[in-house]
Amino acid sequence: MSETKTISDNVTPSATPTEDDVSRWQALPRDEQVKRLRQTLSEAAASGISGKAMDDIEAAAKERLVKMRHG
Repeated sequence: MSETKTISDNVTPSATPTEDDVSRWQALPRDEQVKRLRQTLSEAAASGISGKAMDDIEAAAKERLVKMRHG
């Protein structure tokens, strides 16, 4: 019977990782890191072009952050 390794940590590449994210990322095997990085870049490339200005995107992100913090 072959042994299959399952990795359940859902950490993904991030431009602003927390210290916990960094340690969890570093704990992944190199092939899993490469797989997740490729997947993240593929999803980003497929997301399309936005008609929003950078200021609008930033404002929306800040609004989401405030809502997350204040439930």
